[in-house]
Amino acid sequence: RFPGFEGAPDGVRALTEAPGSTGFACLFLLVGFFELRILADLEEENEPGNFGDPFKMIKTQSGGYDERWRNLELNNGRLAMVGAIGTITANWYTGLDAYQQWQ
Repeated sequence: RFPGFEGAPDGVRALTEAPGSTGFACLFLLVGFFELRILADLEEENEPGNFGDPFKMIKTQSGGYDERWRNLELNNGRLAMVGAIGTITANWYTGLDAYQQWQ
């Protein structure tokens, strides 16, 4: 746990009780700043969320990030969001964290 948040409850309950709710508000503001100020400059002249392949790690016929890789990345992100929503909903309903749900 982060210093100062040792007494915060686990899971979704951390959003409703201090100091977890305060920490979440600070995190929300920090992420918003990065999204609006820093990441906006990296995606100029591209569609939203398209940062390309900045490290040139993908070997494709076009020499980098192409439509196929973008679709694979978007679909993987969508599946991850569905899994995260399922885990958060189960935590809210049962009160068990992700590992406890499988036991």
